[in-house]
Amino acid sequence: MAERRKPQITPGPAYIKSKPNDDFTLCAALYHDAIALYEQARVDEGNGNAQAADRHKRSALLAIFSFFEAQINQVAFAHAEAHSSDLGEIERDVLEEKETVIDDQGNIVRRNKFYRTESRFSFLAYFLSGQDFDRSDEVWQRFCESRELRDTWTHPKPPFDTWSLMLDKVRMAIVSVRDMLVRLDEMMDVDSPLWLRPIDEVLEDIRTESPQ
Repeated sequence: MAERRKPQITPGPAYIKSKPNDDFTLCAALYHDAIALYEQARVDEGNGNAQAADRHKRSALLAIFSFFEAQINQVAFAHAEAHSSDLGEIERDVLEEKETVIDDQGNIVRRNKFYRTESRFSFLAYFLSGQDFDRSDEVWQRFCESRELRDTWTHPKPPFDTWSLMLDKVRMAIVSVRDMLVRLDEMMDVDSPLWLRPIDEVLEDIRTESPQ
């Protein structure tokens, strides 16, 4: 029978060290990009421009999940770097998206490893907070539904059902990704970034700046 255990809890806070090529504004930019693209899709649909609307809906969907992965990776890599000497091998591997194995000659090899989004997020939630992320409530279910939609458009396969990507689904993806991260902040008892505002607040600013 396979052994199962919870991951180690982080030894403490982690602060990202400044690097010459590291843009700390990327996460915020991707989040606001997704909302701006969603708004442009809404305007396009209102103007009867279906082709442009489809383009912006696809872009918004991909942008919000790029944001999610960037935000998660930023936190994970910071903790891996800050606490490398205090972490177990598997904890470091998952944080850095690596896998430690042995080759045919018995050498220890550390290679890149893709971890399923839901699994890595659940790992990270426990690692950061010492609590399991609740998979039974609406926040988790909506996120999984949105992630499946993203996968459909990241790896398109015939038949290409372009009609299935509706504005309300794109909006749900944006809201659900934010809800996941806000919930994680609550579990850690920290404040969410000031720029991670609800979609309607960001949309109000966009519409004020560029009234349609």
